[in-house]
Amino acid sequence: MEEREARMAMEGKRTTSSAAQTRDNGVPTVAGSDTREARRLAGAVMTFDIDQELSRLRQEGDYGINGRNARTLAKEDDLRVVLVAAKEGIEVGDGEADGALSLQVIQGHGRFASGSLEDRLGEGQMVLVASGEPWSFKADEDSAFLLTLAYDARF
Repeated sequence: MEEREARMAMEGKRTTSSAAQTRDNGVPTVAGSDTREARRLAGAVMTFDIDQELSRLRQEGDYGINGRNARTLAKEDDLRVVLVAAKEGIEVGDGEADGALSLQVIQGHGRFASGSLEDRLGEGQMVLVASGEPWSFKADEDSAFLLTLAYDARF
């Protein structure tokens, strides 16, 4: 189920709680799967080894089969942080973001598009997209980015 949530996050869609998600003292966790361990998605302070996370993503079957893979690193009521890896030529995006988002390229480069805007983004560059705007990123080479999705918790 975590893979489904990550795909929906990559597409800018808000997800709802599922059987694969549990709460440990009010903190969301993911139950895990055959390929992924159970882990906490929220906490007062969380740290991540992005290189290690990317290595795991690229070793999983989804990356080899679909050319992309993602993992939700953190999840709060109003915020998601998703690490996305995409092979050369793969496009990731959504027709309309449910909330504001940022996309920060951490490896590689690609073409970002939103409405009439099209721009090349490379390592260390970031773009912000307003709620309701379409967006996509097409990898010009094997790439990775952090997708941060903000939601209005009132809705």
